[in-house]
Amino acid sequence: MAPPRILKDKHVKLKLAAALLRAPEPEPNPMSEVAVAAIPDCHPDGAEIRRAARYPATQHAALTTENRELRTDQWRRNVSFDALGWHMAERLQVAKLLAGDTLDIAFSIGHNDHPEYGGLELSLRDFRPRA
Repeated sequence: MAPPRILKDKHVKLKLAAALLRAPEPEPNPMSEVAVAAIPDCHPDGAEIRRAARYPATQHAALTTENRELRTDQWRRNVSFDALGWHMAERLQVAKLLAGDTLDIAFSIGHNDHPEYGGLELSLRDFRPRA
């Protein structure tokens, strides 16, 4: 999400978010010759919605509900985590990561005892840029 930061020339701080994978698009079902022959032909001036045009219209979710309230099903896009990688600054510089790059990571959940920055934190154990 954010560009990686190097702390004290040897540690790394990354801001991470879950990758949102797109659902595969449905493949149009090929119609058999019998089904094509059974469907009546429409007049050229008649209104017709082709099957290929119907799929994209149903795939886009509206931004509001029926009551005109904002949808909250996209909340996962706003969740992010800070991860600290101890002694990983050299690996990060070799990997040349940019903001928005997709990574496969291994992490553990640790507890920080610092008075200001204390609490649960993600300790980055390993990362690999996704190809």
